[in-house]
Amino acid sequence: MLSAKAIFWSQLGDDKELRLRLICFYLCLSWELYLDQAEVSDQIEQLLVGAQLSAYQRWVVELYREDRTSLEEGRAAFARLKAAVRRCHNGKKAREFLFSIIPDNKQAAAVKHPLMGDLVGHRAGPTHLFSVRRARITSRKASVDSLPVVEREAEFDDFLRKPGFLESFELFWRQPPKNRDNKRTRVLILAAAIVALITPLTDEADMDREIGLLQRKCHFSVETGEAIIRICHHLSPEFLDPDWVAQSFIADAEPADRDSYETLVQTAADNENLPTNYRMLARQLLEAFKLARF
Repeated sequence: MLSAKAIFWSQLGDDKELRLRLICFYLCLSWELYLDQAEVSDQIEQLLVGAQLSAYQRWVVELYREDRTSLEEGRAAFARLKAAVRRCHNGKKAREFLFSIIPDNKQAAAVKHPLMGDLVGHRAGPTHLFSVRRARITSRKASVDSLPVVEREAEFDDFLRKPGFLESFELFWRQPPKNRDNKRTRVLILAAAIVALITPLTDEADMDREIGLLQRKCHFSVETGEAIIRICHHLSPEFLDPDWVAQSFIADAEPADRDSYETLVQTAADNENLPTNYRMLARQLLEAFKLARF
């Protein structure tokens, strides 16, 4: 297996979308071929050094590193790779790149895998990646055929479209001292969204009180509590669906954070000093928390 350090991105041109799609497809393939994920992670880190991807593209890479991809996601990732290859007209080098980072003892399995049909020409015998004829036919259909959706990418894009979420993500992704990855940044923003839904933060005393509550109920540091309050100022609670917020938080948060946040929401629901609308939202969140656990 060649070291990724020996791979020069310049051989594939300057298209960053092609670089992104090669990395994403490699990650999908790594799950399918049961590659050692620690080795895959090291390989990805090396590839990212010279890839010069945008921040958003690095966010997408991290989505594929969170957990195993499905076969359908792999097919969708390959469709996006094919589209990038056709645009750049360098299929041969893209194929060589992929096979250079697949371990020698997995090469035969890679060749036989269903995801690799177009890559190695299963039906037509030896061929180069994406024959010119096939590329021409597909390019004529491109105007009517849309690329298949990768579920995790679609869900993430929907997340970023929520008012204030993109700005908050940019503020805290990979920032010291926590250096949060995509998933941990999403959890932080969702945690803030819950606070914004159940807590009126009208003055500094409210903010200090909430930070103290987050420390006691959720065992958060002062730094994390301050980050949550800062994010709350970017959000528009009136445009947030409490059910979606709760379900998304439950899906991504660690068990301890789920439990402590459920307690936090229960406290708000029981607090007769809170305005009625906040208590009602807290009860709705609490119900969504319970349903999401099944």
